[in-house]
Amino acid sequence: MEHLFKNILFDLGGLFITVHTDCFEQWLIRWCPSGISSELLRVQFAELHHLYEQGGLSTSRFLTDVRSLLNNQVDESEIERAWDGILGGFSEEDLKWASGLRSNFRTAILSNTNELHRVSFEETLRLRTDGCALADYFDGIYYSQHLGLRKPNADVFLRVLEMEGWHPEETLFVDDNQENLQTAADLGMRVVLHPCNAPLRLHLKARMDLPFHHFSSLS
Repeated sequence: MEHLFKNILFDLGGLFITVHTDCFEQWLIRWCPSGISSELLRVQFAELHHLYEQGGLSTSRFLTDVRSLLNNQVDESEIERAWDGILGGFSEEDLKWASGLRSNFRTAILSNTNELHRVSFEETLRLRTDGCALADYFDGIYYSQHLGLRKPNADVFLRVLEMEGWHPEETLFVDDNQENLQTAADLGMRVVLHPCNAPLRLHLKARMDLPFHHFSSLS
């Protein structure tokens, strides 16, 4: 089967890194101040979270603002531990598989992330792989906090396409978030919804409309 794309843009969390967002949300609600609904707390926290992911807050300010949101019931160190607990481990097999795809495609990561998580997962990967970085597995790495934009904003996709010199109709985007995929599809990219935390290579190689099984010897 002849493939119709030349470039692959991957999300990071839920594909190459296991994520446990539900655990953090449960922790957050457990500390919900009296007199405020859990839904309002979620909305207020999401505003801080999204601003932090776009580089609009320093880590210190993010932790301070979250603590204030919880009526100072929790120390910043405990907030940081709970926040870091969102991240699980890397799939080294999926990273190696994705790296092998570079013989036939240009590849890049586009992730909504933040400084605390970036430092954490980069250190985890370095320790588990004897010093390797994500840049050793992909042709480009793009983080929302560095771009000042986050998915599903169309501008973040356009920025990455421009920086890579890619055409949307020649680019496949893989993500575990339907809203992000819809934006990419509206821009003319081909998209694949990946089940969060499922084995990436097995899912993509099982898709008979995709050519991945032709381009990697890793099972």
